[in-house]
Amino acid sequence: MTTASLADYQLIQTLRGVGVLKDLEGPRIPAERGTIVIPCADGDRITDLLTKHWGVCDGHPCHHTLSLNGGPLLIPESSPIAKLGEGQIIKEHAYGGHRLKAVTTVMLYGHWPCGAAITNGLSLYDTLVCCVSAKDEMRTFLQSRGIEPTVILCFHVDYADGRKKSYYFDRRAWNAWQASKASIQAAE
Repeated sequence: MTTASLADYQLIQTLRGVGVLKDLEGPRIPAERGTIVIPCADGDRITDLLTKHWGVCDGHPCHHTLSLNGGPLLIPESSPIAKLGEGQIIKEHAYGGHRLKAVTTVMLYGHWPCGAAITNGLSLYDTLVCCVSAKDEMRTFLQSRGIEPTVILCFHVDYADGRKKSYYFDRRAWNAWQASKASIQAAE
């Protein structure tokens, strides 16, 4: 089992403070037809993650789950984790889930600490960047197949004190935080 550092938890707290990581609530997820859920397969965390997901989807029963070690980290073409073309396989199966169930909401769940990320040299920050790329690539892929998907990025955190929490990842707040970081670095 992998662990997070104090610096990781400080970054998570910062991202909560600037609104990048927000409490995961049902209204953020259009789940009337269900969802295609793409989490990491981490057996220590998946039960909590999926239980929370099902709860915020307000009892809608159809959740087409695609789970491999690393989950959304496998999707980007530039993924340092994908070794066997897993990203393309996940994208094709997401498309297949849409064809089978007419589901257009895709949920990507990254998490921390993530053994697949850590053993491949990714930091928490690198993991978040990879998840953002996964969201972009999944949307582009499904649009190229004629689907207008809703792709939502969430992030699940296991805290050192035993708490587990899933968050909605706000892309606008992330971009603003990234821009503020860049402007501070440019001023230095």
